[in-house]
Amino acid sequence: MGTTLRDAKYVLETILGCEREEGGNHTKYVLRVNGRVVALTFYSRSWRESTQIDSTILSQQSKQMKCSNALWKKLLARQASRVDYFQELLRYGHISDEEYTLLCK
Repeated sequence: MGTTLRDAKYVLETILGCEREEGGNHTKYVLRVNGRVVALTFYSRSWRESTQIDSTILSQQSKQMKCSNALWKKLLARQASRVDYFQELLRYGHISDEEYTLLCK
């Protein structure tokens, strides 16, 4: 069984705390820290909850969310935590130590 839109929405909204924005043909999820956009990703509004997300789109989403493809897939499979994600953002300089502490409370 592959990754579905339902999986992605759960991770983006519940685990990572991204804000959903509707508009045009796509739904956008934005991760903001202290008002600054750290990461964002999109999906087509025509997709349904059970829509399977192919590996090309998963790769694009991982780049947009500024994490490795391996970590993104683990997050979607619920084999990684928000702390794992924010540790990777910190390691690659996308967030500061203070932001990491704030996000991992």
